[in-house]
Amino acid sequence: MIQENPIISQYLASLEAGLAGLNETDRAEVVRDIESHIAEAVAAGQPLERVLGSLGSAESLARAYTVELLIKKPSAFKAPGNRALRIAGLVLVGGIPTIIAFAVLGVVGVTFSLTGVVLLLAGKAALTEALPWWITMDADPRLAVMLGPVMSAVGLALLGGLWLYVRMATSVVRRVLPPPKG
Repeated sequence: MIQENPIISQYLASLEAGLAGLNETDRAEVVRDIESHIAEAVAAGQPLERVLGSLGSAESLARAYTVELLIKKPSAFKAPGNRALRIAGLVLVGGIPTIIAFAVLGVVGVTFSLTGVVLLLAGKAALTEALPWWITMDADPRLAVMLGPVMSAVGLALLGGLWLYVRMATSVVRRVLPPPKG
């Protein structure tokens, strides 16, 4: 009866595809539970659209089950040895380390990069005595010309570190959760 409905069949197939990271037994158990929930709700008189709407998209439900099973039942995964990596991925993306990485690498990187360029330009202007009268440079302009590129290089290195961090975080998240179908 419930298996004959193409909307339910498509929903359950999408759910099962989203649970691809789980082992066969646990994936089948989750699909059976959701199928049973849908059947009970429809049998109780609730419209199918309302039941599926309350569950959300199959992809979102699969991700939620994946995260729950990751924390509560690590044996549910095909490669349970990756549990630490999966949990680290979740923390990495939404946790304090990411906020700190963006603040330190991003803000300091941009600040150093821009300051290095300004320092280089100000040093060159001071060497040619082209600085406006209201700007004074107490340091040796040659020092500013030498430190400007160094500061810019440090800033660009920090921004490069931020780029690598984002790539690594993205890679870890892709391993943790199945990709959303769009």
